[in-house]
Amino acid sequence: MAKAMAKKLLTQGQKRKRIIQMCCILISVLAIVVGVSMQDSQLKQAQSLYLYHQATQGSITDLYQDVEQYQGRNGKTKTRDVYYLRYDFSVANQVYFGEIALTAEQYTEFAGQQQLEIWYQATDPSINMAPFKINEQLTSQSTVRRALRLAMFIIPATVMLYYLLTLLFAREPKGYLPEGFYSENSWLDVEDGYLVVLNEQCLSALSIHKKHLDEVQHLYQNQGSWEQILAASHGKLKEIPYSDITCIKSDHSSDVIAIEYGVEQVARIEFLNPTVKAHALVRLQRYLPQRLILNTHHFSRLRSIRNSLIAIVVLSLLLAWVSELWLSVIIATILLVIIRHTISRWFDPTVRSLWVDLKCGSLKLPPSMR
Repeated sequence: MAKAMAKKLLTQGQKRKRIIQMCCILISVLAIVVGVSMQDSQLKQAQSLYLYHQATQGSITDLYQDVEQYQGRNGKTKTRDVYYLRYDFSVANQVYFGEIALTAEQYTEFAGQQQLEIWYQATDPSINMAPFKINEQLTSQSTVRRALRLAMFIIPATVMLYYLLTLLFAREPKGYLPEGFYSENSWLDVEDGYLVVLNEQCLSALSIHKKHLDEVQHLYQNQGSWEQILAASHGKLKEIPYSDITCIKSDHSSDVIAIEYGVEQVARIEFLNPTVKAHALVRLQRYLPQRLILNTHHFSRLRSIRNSLIAIVVLSLLLAWVSELWLSVIIATILLVIIRHTISRWFDPTVRSLWVDLKCGSLKLPPSMR
């Protein structure tokens, strides 16, 4: 099916994904290290106050409860109660102020109290803290615990960053046939998890389970048999007899072809990029029934970008309405991709190829494939 190869070949998209993945891992590690280092400075300050401090009595000036908004795991805005204590104290006729975040239990304990002990740095009284807060930091802020706590926020953020960057920069580029991902009668799409094979009587489209994509790629690039690939894919096989095909639709800029066959059945066949798809279409035509007639339609610029313009308007309105930061980032990224696609179609309008069985009358493809 493919030439024997000593090692696994990668597409440009796979190489870019690896670079993005390494960069995101590096960003995660650096962010955790920087975060722990910043907390270390606070911890060292607490240690310094613990070992070398002056003590005085401060006056509690305010003890209050507030409501704080935060984003839940499902993205919804939630509220929670937070508690604070404000105090002041004087050193050498100079008044200093401070504020402490409390737990609900501590808030109850301080209710009715008017004073609390304050430790401060003799050379700079503006550096001060209540002893119980110092003890909390020293007893509960181990390096490992702080790193794990930061990782809980940083790792999900970098995972989202990885998906956004791959969406923007790791798509398979157009205009090249990647070695090791095609032959005269088969095409492997590692981006969408598809293997398309032209057999004697039918077109076979195999959807590959994402967990087994690497194994299928290795077999494909090392002359694995069709039976081995089929067993390793753990996916679904769709076989379309050439004699049953009534219509094929292909846009020049898309990596997908839509095939109507049988009794109103439609299949979407995906390829690695439009160039690979064009390579496959040339070979597929040899197997098509003579009753299928090729029609080519050159769209105007406005017709080519009509759907994209609608999507841009809808997403722009949605972006103005959404308040959550993470959701705004996702919408803005999708909007950027669509704008890029719109500009591309404006300068390179869509050319649609249709192989139609004129005896079957009007086209019955769903609207999304027309």
